[in-house]
Amino acid sequence: MLQLPTLLSTGDLAAIRDDLAQARLLDGRGTAGPVARNVKRNLEVSGDDPAIQRVGERVTKALQASRDFREFALPHKIRVPIVSVYEPGMEYGNHVDAPVMGDGPIHATRTDLSVTVFLSDLDSYDGGDLVLETPTGQSRTRLAAGGAVVYPTHYIHRVDPVTRGQRLAVVTWMQSRVPGHEERQILYDLSCAIRALPKATGEPERLRLHHVFTRLYQKWAVV
Repeated sequence: MLQLPTLLSTGDLAAIRDDLAQARLLDGRGTAGPVARNVKRNLEVSGDDPAIQRVGERVTKALQASRDFREFALPHKIRVPIVSVYEPGMEYGNHVDAPVMGDGPIHATRTDLSVTVFLSDLDSYDGGDLVLETPTGQSRTRLAAGGAVVYPTHYIHRVDPVTRGQRLAVVTWMQSRVPGHEERQILYDLSCAIRALPKATGEPERLRLHHVFTRLYQKWAVV
């Protein structure tokens, strides 16, 4: 799991909120699978609303500009997002997202990683924690507006009930060039270690580590 506390700039956040101010909302169960829709109680911006494309472009641009995201996710495809709205009493119970989204060789996406981008100020609502069931235990995430969390799509997860205010978030999914979560984590840890090398580290040593990274990436990548 990776947290990006300031993924969106103040300007991006303001523009997205403006785009969504007049957006048409639908019952969120319309985009859930047959099991998940039984525990899903929220609203979503209509997928054909013009705002969705603009919001998607801003979020995708911000993700691609983040070095941490690129090195953690190794993204190949990023889907057009869903914008979710939770009013008081709304929640999304424990569920697992679809392993593949979309149809056909062009539009189908293997959903290796999920991203939630928080759009609401923390003091504007209560509840609404994103709760992940990870291999090391339960993780709760509730970030300031503009922050994002990236996590393996196969984690069982939920959104706790909102008790006050409105929780607004962008959710999207991506296919990584490296399908395995453990392999991606090894590559990310190695990238971070290379970045953290002391300035005095010689070029031969840097090249050797970079060579290890490229060999592992080539071994595990699917293109």
